[in-house]
Amino acid sequence: MITVGDLIEKERARVGVSRDKLASGICTQQALYRVGVEDSVTDVLTFEILFERMGQSVDSLEYILSREEYDKILMRDEIEDRIMCGNAVDAKSMLDKYKLLYGELEGAEEMYYYRTLAAIELYCGDNIFEYKEGLQYISKAIKLTLNGVNRYNYTEYLYSTYEVENILMYIKALCMTGKVKKGVDLLIECFVYLAGKWSDETLKVRVLPKCVYLMVEYGESIIENETLVTYLEKGIGLLRANSIIYMLKPLVEKLIESYKRVGDRDKVDYWMSYFNLLYELYNEYDNGRRQDALFYRWTTASYFLESEVIRDERMAQGMTQMELADGIYKNIASVSNIEKGKSSPNKNKYKAIVEKLSINKERISGFVIADSLKRIRQIAEIKEMTARGETAKVLELTEERPDQSEKEKRLFKAYRGIVQYEGVTDKNIKLEAMKENVKGIYDLEREEYIRRPFQAEMDIITAYLANLRQIDGANTDIIADKLLKLYKDTKVDLRYCYRQYTSVYLLGIGKDKKSKINNPNKAEHDFIQYCVDTGKGSALVGLNWWTGYYNSSDESSRKEYLYKGFMYAKLYKYKYAHSLESYFYRLYPPDGV
Repeated sequence: MITVGDLIEKERARVGVSRDKLASGICTQQALYRVGVEDSVTDVLTFEILFERMGQSVDSLEYILSREEYDKILMRDEIEDRIMCGNAVDAKSMLDKYKLLYGELEGAEEMYYYRTLAAIELYCGDNIFEYKEGLQYISKAIKLTLNGVNRYNYTEYLYSTYEVENILMYIKALCMTGKVKKGVDLLIECFVYLAGKWSDETLKVRVLPKCVYLMVEYGESIIENETLVTYLEKGIGLLRANSIIYMLKPLVEKLIESYKRVGDRDKVDYWMSYFNLLYELYNEYDNGRRQDALFYRWTTASYFLESEVIRDERMAQGMTQMELADGIYKNIASVSNIEKGKSSPNKNKYKAIVEKLSINKERISGFVIADSLKRIRQIAEIKEMTARGETAKVLELTEERPDQSEKEKRLFKAYRGIVQYEGVTDKNIKLEAMKENVKGIYDLEREEYIRRPFQAEMDIITAYLANLRQIDGANTDIIADKLLKLYKDTKVDLRYCYRQYTSVYLLGIGKDKKSKINNPNKAEHDFIQYCVDTGKGSALVGLNWWTGYYNSSDESSRKEYLYKGFMYAKLYKYKYAHSLESYFYRLYPPDGV
């Protein structure tokens, strides 16, 4: 069975970085060795920093976590949420509790502790003394993982987005304590370096727009307007290409102001249409959080609890707890405690459980569901090309090869099926072909679904159900309801199910006939709030378009939904944006046309 340590070691060898350099300030070389060679356990924070230091985003990964590790993540989320809402007292109290619960912090965890103390002072403070204290804390956080870094030797270091965020908070603290010119100069250097050095767009989008935000917050009187426009366009372009809502509204607002200063009316009008869309969204769904917190991190990584995965696999196979315990534990109480999340199996017991349940290594691998980063990247690339309709490339990448596992062969065959039948006009022939794709990937014919689909499985299911709705909407609704129930029943926060949850939610839009644009039902309201809270906006395209297309209750609301649908599609450079806009204007020609 592949392990997370194997993945780290393989990638470290591929990029040619020493253990010493990779681990510096994050964990000891010995700890990194144990993770890679002895299969010891690491935490998610350390894992993500190590991978990002190797230039690899973790955004498309699927994590299987113990209850304890997941609770740590939730606690960090709660602390950061308090900071974003300006509640310094609760944030500090919870941070103290975090330190008490998880013992002596070191490495990545110690860096997190001081970075969070800095954020409390910088975002909740209201005087120069608190800002200076924040500067001291963030300087400490940087020193812990990037000891000795300065503007003259920064190219010698490896960086994760966490560490870049720390540098940006340091720059913010400089500006807040009066050293604005120095801070702005560092911002420009940081932007230029990262834009040229990093190739992964999902790493860039986490930090470069934040860098630009600081430029306009502190550098409008220092940076020439034309140069500032260039940076704003690049930062906004990254957010648009990655369907990010967070920071988009304030950056678009600043861009409009910049174009007004140079008198470019066409650009002002162009961007005002998007600003009005975003303004309306935040006017209704703003939750009081700051739009400039540099530590805020949107994610589309998926989280699964090992307790639920083990329970669901056992139940799917019709196995009792006693049968699973046989030969592994002395009694069923041990299995029961694992499935309730009260305890976690050790390494040897975990492997024994996985083998007994016959779970393929592509499905369970410590933190990540894959057996190599190469395959993770390949599946992500296939998914992206499938969404863009690049049929030839998808067919090439999914060709059957001897080194593929049986699961990979079924999966790649299913992706081929999505693009192969796009041009087929006979809906029944197309549907039957896509139904075959789903078989072997996920059993949709069960009376009750037991486990949440993994992302690649959801891609296949989504493609099939989108075609099924055209022929059998009632059955589509039944399947969508059963899938949504899985998200209602899981103990995983919906923020960590973004891709799968939004896919299945949008599949069920045709069912609700009560939506009205001026009085959206609770489910729709909650879903839009969910998109805003997670910082992701791509699902707003489907939500508005399909609500208008299927179930708006009157012509005015239908027009409004469809208009927002194609505008969000244009904003996020959706591949069908032009088609949606053309359809809208055929239904509702502009005045005088």
